[in-house]
Amino acid sequence: MSPDDNTYTLDLETVTREIEQRGDERATRRISDRAESLRKETRRILFEATGTSEDASLILYAEQPDPPIVKNTVKSILAEVIRRKLASRGISAQSLHMQLFDDIFGSNSAVFRRFISKNQCEMLSRQTYAFAPAIIECTSDPHQKREPHQKREPHQKREGVKGYVERYWEASEAIAGPGVLAHLGLSKADLLEMGDSQSIGLFNLELRKRLDAHILPMQVTSYSLTDLEKRVIHEPALLDELLKFSSLTGSQGRGIYVTMSAQSPRRDGDTGYRRRFLKLDGQNSALINPCDGTVLTRMTLAEILGDGKCERVSLNAGSRAALIYLLTADGVNVTGGGSAYNEDVARSYRSAGFQKPLITYICNPRVIQIGPEPLPALLIKEERIGMILEMAHTINTADSPLFDALGEE
Repeated sequence: MSPDDNTYTLDLETVTREIEQRGDERATRRISDRAESLRKETRRILFEATGTSEDASLILYAEQPDPPIVKNTVKSILAEVIRRKLASRGISAQSLHMQLFDDIFGSNSAVFRRFISKNQCEMLSRQTYAFAPAIIECTSDPHQKREPHQKREPHQKREGVKGYVERYWEASEAIAGPGVLAHLGLSKADLLEMGDSQSIGLFNLELRKRLDAHILPMQVTSYSLTDLEKRVIHEPALLDELLKFSSLTGSQGRGIYVTMSAQSPRRDGDTGYRRRFLKLDGQNSALINPCDGTVLTRMTLAEILGDGKCERVSLNAGSRAALIYLLTADGVNVTGGGSAYNEDVARSYRSAGFQKPLITYICNPRVIQIGPEPLPALLIKEERIGMILEMAHTINTADSPLFDALGEE
């Protein structure tokens, strides 16, 4: 599905002019008191969670901590282009990368499938990025084919998911050249050690941070969305506003996600953590298995928040989109262009009396084509990235020839 032109603003000159105009409208109180009150509330909570200035316009992009790929770092580049264009107009803006640790892999599982088997992908995804281990013990290579009469030998234990860490390493070397990671001071042993002590989400984020440091000429400011959403969920009035959009992106209706712990892991590689959906309906609220819709138990939000097995709480995609729209009411939301739900949520958001959310995305066909490639593909294109940022004031869209160069050999 191609993004709806009525939802997305691709012309970056229009984006910067719109942000400037919205700042003027807020200063002259030409927006509704309700919209301004909710904007201020979300910015206050963001400040308390991250220290982000309440006055700067936000250029926000939210992502799952997937294996480091080209597409996600190009979003950082696009966000920096917009920041520099705004700075040239005297507008203070801050780029902010928010990490969605409490998601399952979902539609992003295709990124993982390049490195791990379908069964491993399904097992890890159930545990969310925050808890799924990056290193697990398994009895044999999940990609190795064997004859029907052959059995796995118990002694064939591997030192972690070399099917993930090693395959990312191999794919990086194949696309950027032999020794590329070692040249950056990242040995294969380093990666295995990183993965052995962290969840798959934290491992991916740490690896991306190290690669970005060599690829990008600017620093990326990143925060977990977890603390922000937890604070929002503890604000009844704000939560009630955001829950009005939750049913737009889920079949369970009005509610939030909850990550629950189990008493013990079920097997190797399974931490026992599971994401459930808390359908909110006062005293009739219920904890639901989102995979099949079965009711697991009757619990209210207060009971869940006080339960020792409740590890994380998070908004669903519809409520989260509305939260991001409020945070970027005087800024812009940068996406990869693949979130089809933005069309429905943005339409409903406007119908509820809010300003049209300002959303842009990576619309360059060449970049989209190489988007799923391992991030080291950009290591040999540092000069091209530098040129994009130096010429930011001349770039009117991500379809610019300067962005084309990122997709060229």
